Amino acid sequence: MYIGNVTVAHLYKLNKQHLAVNFFTIGFPLFPLKSYWVIDQKAIPVPTQKENTFHCYSRYLFGFAGLGISAVGHNTYGFGENIFLYVLLVGLGVLLIISCAYSWLAFGSSSEKEFKQRKVFGEVLPINALPQYLPLSLQEQLYQDLENRYAAKYQTNDWASDINNNNIKKDNFKLLYTLAYYHKTIHPYADAEALFEKIDGLVRK
Repeated sequence: MYIGNVTVAHLYKLNKQHLAVNFFTIGFPLFPLKSYWVIDQKAIPVPTQKENTFHCYSRYLFGFAGLGISAVGHNTYGFGENIFLYVLLVGLGVLLIISCAYSWLAFGSSSEKEFKQRKVFGEVLPINALPQYLPLSLQEQLYQDLENRYAAKYQTNDWASDINNNNIKKDNFKLLYTLAYYHKTIHPYADAEALFEKIDGLVRK
């Protein structure tokens, strides 16, 4: 039985990058310690998100708990003919087992859209993570770098006007798309969302 700090999940894998979630374990994960965005062998500390924590518990605990609760629900464990308790416990056990299966088989993989977005990010930044996985300070640092690069390359600080005026070309698309996504993540307002939807809509056409 292992006791100590263990990486219990490697999520959102793409091009040698992924999210690693560390737990303190005594045989099973007990509580989360920290999370990292891993690029090759470099680990960048990132916030531990509740959704990821839940699915780590689901992977390692819910399956066993579901089997145990389902077994207890059967008549042979003292519930006699109490149909309500039987259905309640067996149903809960089945739900826990389904959650465990989903957490192992489906959760932690990027959707098709996220996969495409992250490929774009990875071509203009050293980190291909969705910005919401990253600490705000790092989001702002990367966003500022993107703005500086756009200004230097295209002699304008007003990249948003290029999107609004449909001045989107093959050579500036990836920078504009990444700028708009980071902008709406850091500034979660309607105008920022609308700006991103405009360039995202062009991609979907």
